Amino acid sequence: MPGATVEVDRGGSAVAKAVTDASGRFVVYVPSGTYTIIAVAPSPLQSRDTKDITVRLATVSVDLTVDSGMR
Repeated sequence: MPGATVEVDRGGSAVAKAVTDASGRFVVYVPSGTYTIIAVAPSPLQSRDTKDITVRLATVSVDLTVDSGMR
């Protein structure tokens, strides 16, 4: 979803933030470790999805789903 806010948390603190592009994609750079990824749809719905991931010395893909409210 374009315009969703994505936050990368570690130990309860935000370590990176991004907004998805027109294709619904985002990129953040973080060191190896375990993180929680939180995606929040743009207003007014603010649907959210959360995933726990482990990052190693590689690229990690994460699929998140938020409701656009479009019917």
